[in-house]
Amino acid sequence: MSNDPPHAFLVLKRQIQNDLKHILTLEPGYPVYTVALLICIASEALSKLLGRERESSVFENELLAKHGAPRAVASILFNAVRHGLAHFFDTKTVVIDGQEFVVVISWKKLSHLKVITGDWLHNGVSQPGICLNLHTLSEDLNGFLEHLEGRLRASPKLRRAMAQRSRRLQPKIECKKDSAIRVWKNFLKNNKHEM
Repeated sequence: MSNDPPHAFLVLKRQIQNDLKHILTLEPGYPVYTVALLICIASEALSKLLGRERESSVFENELLAKHGAPRAVASILFNAVRHGLAHFFDTKTVVIDGQEFVVVISWKKLSHLKVITGDWLHNGVSQPGICLNLHTLSEDLNGFLEHLEGRLRASPKLRRAMAQRSRRLQPKIECKKDSAIRVWKNFLKNNKHEM
């Protein structure tokens, strides 16, 4: 019996590492939001493959906790980055007891998880920002992927559980309305192309 990790994990790992490797070589231009969103989505996918309760679990525990961020802090940062970028392509501002903190995505320059005051919104107002360094996050994510692959190779039980979850989690969207089904069938028939 093979000790290879489940196919879904290997594909996900390859895609994450490939995309990060290529995007992180881009300079100048710094696609900071793209990298931050990729890291959040990859963490979410890994959390689901591992069967963890919270979609933010890998981000919180494997990427931020090792740098001293408590779960309550890491959870809010995940939300501010993942949901802010996915829905508005900007990080959400974190409000703590009435004080606002900008979540600052740093390419290389700023220290990871440090609070630094600056004119982050370029509006002439200095305010505190919580910095997330993308290169640190990327290195930690890559390290976790390698560690997890080792755990999967060593544990048949973990491999089986992840393989079962990956089959259940296979993303699908079902077209259910009769009118939409007719439109889809017509679209597919009219756009059929042989390779």
